[in-house]
Amino acid sequence: LHFEVDVMRKRAQLAMKSGEVDILNLLFDIALRGYENGTSTLKNAIDVSFVEALDFENTKKNSYEWAWKAMPERLKKLHIAFHREI
Repeated sequence: LHFEVDVMRKRAQLAMKSGEVDILNLLFDIALRGYENGTSTLKNAIDVSFVEALDFENTKKNSYEWAWKAMPERLKKLHIAFHREI
């Protein structure tokens, strides 16, 4: 399951890089619904392989502030909780 969720994360990262707002919003919605309604196994996969692995760090070429703002609050909390511990 982590492999499949990571594929979704890679597509989300590509959407962020290429500015595909609609695709990113769709993927965030899928992740949020899976996290809110899924089994503990699915919730863990979304947390670890999707949310924690997303890279929002701005580069000289790309700003991802728009993507961070688009991320649902529940998923943001997971991301912050993980990265605060690193």
